[in-house]
Amino acid sequence: MLNKIFTFVFLLIVFCDNGIAKTRFENIEIIALEIAKELGFSINNKTYLQRMDKLAKNIKANNAGKEKIVDTIIKHIYSIPENVDKKPTILEEEGLLNVLLDQGTGNCFSYSILFLSLGNRLGVEFQPILIPGHIYLKYKKQNIETTLNGKNLSDNNIAKLLYLDPGKIKFVQASKEQLVSSIYSNACLLAGYKKLFQGGIKFCNKAIKYNRDNGEAFINRSYINGVLGELNKSFKDAKEGVRLYPESSHAHSTMGLAYRRLGKRSEAVEAYKKSISIRPNLFRTHYNLGNIFLDIGKFNEAISSFSEAIHLKNNYTNAYKNRGIAYSLIKNHLKAIGDYTYILNTVPGDFEILFERGKAYYALKKYGLAIKDFEKMQKLFPEKSKKEEIGAIIVDLKKIRGQ
Repeated sequence: MLNKIFTFVFLLIVFCDNGIAKTRFENIEIIALEIAKELGFSINNKTYLQRMDKLAKNIKANNAGKEKIVDTIIKHIYSIPENVDKKPTILEEEGLLNVLLDQGTGNCFSYSILFLSLGNRLGVEFQPILIPGHIYLKYKKQNIETTLNGKNLSDNNIAKLLYLDPGKIKFVQASKEQLVSSIYSNACLLAGYKKLFQGGIKFCNKAIKYNRDNGEAFINRSYINGVLGELNKSFKDAKEGVRLYPESSHAHSTMGLAYRRLGKRSEAVEAYKKSISIRPNLFRTHYNLGNIFLDIGKFNEAISSFSEAIHLKNNYTNAYKNRGIAYSLIKNHLKAIGDYTYILNTVPGDFEILFERGKAYYALKKYGLAIKDFEKMQKLFPEKSKKEEIGAIIVDLKKIRGQ
């Protein structure tokens, strides 16, 4: 099925580049819808094309010479009602055109495709601009930042919003092939998150075929190859991603993950530190760095990294858990109990956290509280508790307590 889609896309590109199409990006919406089908969405192309035709007619009717048609397009696109009862199950699904039209939530990919599709219908020539990990649009001298309701920001300010140095990156005026490459690389990542790994690899391969300089395609393929256990391939792709996008925080964090999977922990630490130096506000990067510090026994550094992750995302339970483990390893059991208790207030029946808190209470000689945690484990998880011999632990604790 994928090969048929790829052949179809190639023919569309050739068709458009031969000057038969209305604009350079005609039929870009069909490519996007076909990719969504391959990702498991049940889609009737005709229905979505009719919806976009209707939207274009409304824009044309409501413009009536009162304002620039581009401003009218922006107003209508960002007036698509949000369906709060039908949110994407995976955040990256917002990059799909069908999700944007159905749910009123999108990202730079889906909004850009919709702008280009409406431009095709209304005779408005938008120019996609690619920078590492992002796409926005130009119309003559006007910039359209799609993730900020079409706000007109300068190139430099858009780059800075993504923690990119505008003096060191390329602002690429995308051809159709480059745009299609970006759509495929986004689909690659989404396929990976949906555990459609082989499909994801094929999407990334196609993205690279259309644009060898698409660093995101290598970065995303590195992630999937790592999940598949293809560690050398993952490392090679991550290295290429950094070469193509040296100013991208995402590229360096992917490099860190590739190093960690190869057991090269000191190199992984440096890669994550580089990622953080570029973009310090991503909680997951601090969390991943904390895990490496935990691996190599640098527990205070791990605590600092997990604390920063929690500062950036206060309800990030994984960071509380691993910080609690790090506190336990430096024998600060009171703080460890605080982290475990925070998690248990949110997820009362977590076997592993109950076990860790019980051990921390035991270390502080608070045997009664330890017994309560272990007894709760027995009640909630009888089979698992039997396997882990929790009953024997309770008996020993009661003996120590003098019961």
